[in-house]
Amino acid sequence: MRLREIQVLVFTLLAAVILGVGVFLGQQAAYSGMGVDPGEFRQLKRDNASLAQQVQEQERSAQLQQDRREVDVAALEMVRRELSEQRGEIADLEQALNFYKSIMAPEALPKGLSLRPVEVVATGLPREYRYRVVAQQEARKHSVLIGDLAMELAGSVNGELQTLDLENLSNSQNSDVIPLRFRYFQVVEGSVTLPEGFEPLELTITARSTKPNKAEARLQVPWQVQEKFSHVGW
Repeated sequence: MRLREIQVLVFTLLAAVILGVGVFLGQQAAYSGMGVDPGEFRQLKRDNASLAQQVQEQERSAQLQQDRREVDVAALEMVRRELSEQRGEIADLEQALNFYKSIMAPEALPKGLSLRPVEVVATGLPREYRYRVVAQQEARKHSVLIGDLAMELAGSVNGELQTLDLENLSNSQNSDVIPLRFRYFQVVEGSVTLPEGFEPLELTITARSTKPNKAEARLQVPWQVQEKFSHVGW
């Protein structure tokens, strides 16, 4: 029994050796048929694996650089937007500062009651707009001014001229005038809704004071809608 096991083991080893020799000889024959040196072939395989790894590393590096460029471009665009917004805010603040300086410097204002340019912006609703106008006074002694402000909008309907006052333009306005009561200035704001078929042409603002003395200021300008209100009067 022992001899039998030894014979099986020897046979198995011989078969493995023969198989290995066969594989080796087969490879040699293949290399010889292709005219390739086996050592060079193995070196080429190692070089190819190394080159493939280098290509992968270069691709990863290129992708990383591309990602960084995209991040840099996005960051630069964000900085540009922020700078633009800050410039707009600075311009608004300078405008407001100049307004308050003019209030505090009487020589910069027209004598007595006056009006600053009216502003009109769209609300986003069909034919609805908001308006803002600032009434102010210049006086050596700023007593409380009492009076009212009226607004008329001239336009055309089917080619015919028509004039509407505040009471006809605003659902919340029960009178054609707005009360005024201020020492230095008063901001008047409201909304108007234009009737269907009405094409606005010209806006007329009239401010009148009864105390401390009678005065009138009139502003007549073309109807013009702007993007947003200024900071004047805030």
